[in-house]
Amino acid sequence: MAKRFLIDSEVRAELYSGVRGNDDEAALGRFLGAFDVIPIDQAIARLGCLCRRTYQPGYGTGLADALVAISAESAGAVLVTFNNRQHPMIDDLQVPHRRS
Repeated sequence: MAKRFLIDSEVRAELYSGVRGNDDEAALGRFLGAFDVIPIDQAIARLGCLCRRTYQPGYGTGLADALVAISAESAGAVLVTFNNRQHPMIDDLQVPHRRS
């Protein structure tokens, strides 16, 4: 079975916010074409807000981080991120490599 690569709507928005010009936008569009999108529906929005409320005080988890965590959890996906500090609620979080 082929692996599915997932990305949530919020992360897509974050990536597009860094686009600088038509060439960047086209390249990002091609890259994102490799991912299935996890839409942020009403249930994910609600759980994301509750997650943020729980983890923000001790870990600095913002709304975007909480939505990413809940999106991954709802899809049964492994969350891969460099941002491991803000995701203590994810037991099987994977950091792709150490930044130097």
